Amino acid sequence: MMNKDVAMPTANPCVRQCCLDDQDICLGCARSLQEILSWHSDDEEQKLHTLEKAQQRQFARKNQIISASPTSQSSILN
Repeated sequence: MMNKDVAMPTANPCVRQCCLDDQDICLGCARSLQEILSWHSDDEEQKLHTLEKAQQRQFARKNQIISASPTSQSSILN
């Protein structure tokens, strides 16, 4: 019987699309190189903080792509 008080460990967010941009941020999971390297030694609180920062980076990247797309620029002009 499993103890209900034991929390499941935070899953590694790696999506196996590893490629770092100019700021050493992975294009797949949006973690920094340092965050990737320290993942296995981080405690759960650090992992959750890393996931939050990565989610913010992904959101910012998507907004940057959308605002730079030709369709969004042409709709601004019309």
